[in-house]
Amino acid sequence: MALQGLLRNPLADPYILGVSSGAGVGVLLGMAAAASWSAVPEWASTPALAFVGAMVTCAVVYALAQRGGRLDPYTLILAGVIANTFNGAILLAIYLYVDVYRIAEFTHWAMGRLPDSVDVRLLIMCGGLVIVGGCALLWQAAAANVLTLGDQVAASTGVAVGRLRIVTFTAVGLMTAAAVALAGPIGFVGLIVPHICRMIVGPDQRIGLVTSAVAGAVLLVLAESLCRWVGPMVNVSLVPVGILTALTGGPFFVVLLRRQRGRATV
Repeated sequence: MALQGLLRNPLADPYILGVSSGAGVGVLLGMAAAASWSAVPEWASTPALAFVGAMVTCAVVYALAQRGGRLDPYTLILAGVIANTFNGAILLAIYLYVDVYRIAEFTHWAMGRLPDSVDVRLLIMCGGLVIVGGCALLWQAAAANVLTLGDQVAASTGVAVGRLRIVTFTAVGLMTAAAVALAGPIGFVGLIVPHICRMIVGPDQRIGLVTSAVAGAVLLVLAESLCRWVGPMVNVSLVPVGILTALTGGPFFVVLLRRQRGRATV
């Protein structure tokens, strides 16, 4: 919801814009660093490098989407596709150097899944990132509401638009890094849930951010439970939840895209 409000684009989502895949590159680099140097703890290196990857992708996509000083919604999506493709190539390159005994673990992580067990230190680290990012978004929620009316209107009311963008992108990077470090790049949850919550509680981000966080967590747990139930039926020990969210989110994305194009032609 924060990205959709900041960019004034209903299609904005960390997965679509490549932020999740950028964080994924950081996670694999963190795992590789921890495996190569014993002094580097994996519970610290993976979320830290995931944040770096997410922020670099945010900066590149935002820069590519600029047209004449404005954000073009279709260029933004195209920039996200480019970022996803590039990050995907880096992930495949890293796979070439992965220990053969960890290939299955990395593959399940890349598909998106809720782990059965987590290092407590990693959980604390990621929980801290989510709390910091969430508090930052809530702190700027009132200003973010004004920004949806346009940069000039927001600036005329005293909103520091530049600072708001930096804080929002940083907060989104922190939270995306934490989520990807724990569960992998699970797609489209950040696209579907905000739209559902907006229909229920309205566009006010002070309410919508909290509602989206709770609804997203509930949806993810339900999706994971469904995957674990379906797995034995299709002779698979575990169906990654990322597959289910992608199958659901893909058509949802197409509907939103067609609706936005229809509004643009009116």
